[in-house]
Amino acid sequence: MRLLTRLTLTLTLPVLAAVSAPTAQAATLTCSGTVTSVTAHADGSIWVKPSWNSNALQLCNAATVWKSVPLESCKRWHAQALLARSTRETMVVYYPSTAVATTCGAIPAGSGADAPGYLTNQ
Repeated sequence: MRLLTRLTLTLTLPVLAAVSAPTAQAATLTCSGTVTSVTAHADGSIWVKPSWNSNALQLCNAATVWKSVPLESCKRWHAQALLARSTRETMVVYYPSTAVATTCGAIPAGSGADAPGYLTNQ
């Protein structure tokens, strides 16, 4: 009986430790504001300068898949960003998984930004 108890504790304690251990979770962000510039670079990357961040941020890449954003989505987002810039509409960008920032103002410049999940104009 003593061996069974010791075996049970030996098998149970690591499982309990794994279940109770904290896990890192990425946050989600929804950022909205105006766009002061939209830039299409020679490598295909599309960058915007939004009012919610002091940096220019990469949205996607129209030539190659960037952080899992499909090319067709990128081309549509580019058009939406240009429309938001020219009409001064509010652009909303949803980030489903922000591993590098916890606020819209803290999203790092350029390609250091997380990939958006969607973009819309209001």
